[in-house]
Amino acid sequence: MLNTNADTLASKIASALSTVYAAQLLYCFTKKGVLDAVNDDHSVVEQLDKAQYKQMKKDKKIVAGMIPKLDTAFEALENGVLQVHLGTVEVMSNQALKHTTLCL
Repeated sequence: MLNTNADTLASKIASALSTVYAAQLLYCFTKKGVLDAVNDDHSVVEQLDKAQYKQMKKDKKIVAGMIPKLDTAFEALENGVLQVHLGTVEVMSNQALKHTTLCL
């Protein structure tokens, strides 16, 4: 039996595509992005770099399932993916909507 995380697969596929194409990776889920306060949907962190991510983990603002999602997202950036965005599915058609963009 093989148990595979979809976020890991998306990261690996985007990384592979980035060797040939200008690949972007979008993680779509129910929240508008990474939240500074988990219970405040309006506290979207619009830009998140690796240092901020580490601090938010330390402060327990990022926990549980968001950790592997963000780990694989940063891995994709490090492997050549141009941009990684996290937010609702609407971000796929309108990146002007409030969401989180990762940066190294």
